[in-house]
Amino acid sequence: MNFPYKLFLALAMIVSTSIAADELKDSTSMTLNLSNQQLSNVPEDIFFHSSLEELWLDDNQIRELPDAISQLTALKRLSIYKNQLTVFPKMLLQMVNLERINASQNRLESLPAEIKNLSNLQVLDLNYNELHCLPDELGELQNLRFLYLASNHLSTLPQALRTLKSLAYLNITHNGINALQEWIGGWDNLIELRMQNNNVSSLPDSIGDLKQLKELYAMNNQIRALPQSIGYLGNLRKLMLENNQLTTLPDSIGYLENLTDLDLRTNKLNSIPETIGNLKKLRCLDLRDNRLTSLPESIRSLLHLEKLDVRLNKNLEIPAWFQELEQRGCIIYY
Repeated sequence: MNFPYKLFLALAMIVSTSIAADELKDSTSMTLNLSNQQLSNVPEDIFFHSSLEELWLDDNQIRELPDAISQLTALKRLSIYKNQLTVFPKMLLQMVNLERINASQNRLESLPAEIKNLSNLQVLDLNYNELHCLPDELGELQNLRFLYLASNHLSTLPQALRTLKSLAYLNITHNGINALQEWIGGWDNLIELRMQNNNVSSLPDSIGDLKQLKELYAMNNQIRALPQSIGYLGNLRKLMLENNQLTTLPDSIGYLENLTDLDLRTNKLNSIPETIGNLKKLRCLDLRDNRLTSLPESIRSLLHLEKLDVRLNKNLEIPAWFQELEQRGCIIYY
């Protein structure tokens, strides 16, 4: 199907013009975008096209999806972002070919246990909803790779999620989560964890089992100390810990040989371990707004350091070797 025909089809549906079923059969696959059309209902015309693979209904006023949507048996990608759904559409639970669902920015309060039926689901976006808990059955989605749960009302994650062995990305930011359990170490393929803006006071020792983890965003929590096992994250590139309650860092932080960005601003650090000098790939080091009075000289051996920020450490003694870093091109804020 060429682009002009897609455009014609979309416009025809928007104005509720009848579309003959035999005209729709000519295409083996189709993407249809009906976003931002002020729709309160899904146009019935689309249900004639059983080979539709991708459907966008974003930014409308849809309160529920019709049962007939289950006729789209080939549908793989569905986006219903920014509508007015309060109940997860149960008819979707019959659509076993779905691989991606974006239901973010609705008013969903719960997920049905039958979510487990979507065995091919790889991406589930539930950001900006009203979820207070998650069903254990979510852990049965063995192909799930991306799970977005930001800006809900979650206080904990069910232990059943430990079985999500394919999970590569998890976003649980802006919730009320108090702790991460030890079982998170079972997420063998996790690459990125976003957990900022919660109430987490510590990281479990099993964090070190996340061998594939490359980015950890834990800003704006209540973390008081890092476990020694943090040093086992050999693939970690970014460690973002702004605005926590850290007073010290473990020596093992020096084992993060691939770390490029380390953000420790607005904590309560009194010192930095000498082992920080082992972070040979470090480019950005943010130490501002702590309680530092001195810095380890090993920092001068960080040959790839591009930015060092030590502002708002009121009693910090500025070392002479700062000049050496600046001559190498490192920008220092102090």
